[in-house]
Amino acid sequence: MRTFVVDASEVAALTSSLRTAATQITDIPPHTPNDFGPTAAFRTALASAIGHVNDRAGQLRAEALRLADVMELTVDASTSVDGNFARDLRAVL
Repeated sequence: MRTFVVDASEVAALTSSLRTAATQITDIPPHTPNDFGPTAAFRTALASAIGHVNDRAGQLRAEALRLADVMELTVDASTSVDGNFARDLRAVL
């Protein structure tokens, strides 16, 4: 008996794909600004923007990996609930 309809193999494939995508999110190499010349302000702003983008990329990477873990836990929990429910129902019948 199945209370939850979860295709564990499909979730495993999606989880694997999500983990692969998360590891492919790479940081932009940092840019060292020059403190002189007409482009100094632009270079400083660019370095700051790259830093912010890398911070967000790191957050996205971590969230994708967290979501993959949650997906696996959900499958495990639903399988456990189904097994327990079927066992308890058999005991009643």
